[in-house]
Amino acid sequence: MTRETIAAAVLVWLIGAIMGWCGGWAARGEHNRAWHTTLRRQLTHAHTDLADALDELEDTRARWAAERLPPPGPAVVHVHVTAPPSWAPPPPVLDPARVLDTIPALPDGRVSS
Repeated sequence: MTRETIAAAVLVWLIGAIMGWCGGWAARGEHNRAWHTTLRRQLTHAHTDLADALDELEDTRARWAAERLPPPGPAVVHVHVTAPPSWAPPPPVLDPARVLDTIPALPDGRVSS
């Protein structure tokens, strides 16, 4: 056998193997579609389980954070003070000289406290 004959035999064998593989793959189309459908269903189920687990983790972290923090105090205190009537006169301004005159003095001239 010459080198060319061996190369031709190998080439024919490779072409046959590739054609056989493609034919088998096409013949198993229904099986491949079923496998693909099952895989998609499993991936969807895994995605749903992961989303549920992440939601539960987030709820647990929020609950733990609420348990660790002290309860908040009152945020706002409402104080209602009525305004003086508009007809009332303004309060008098204190005159320091008059205030000093009203402080009682002791007999020796000192101011009592």
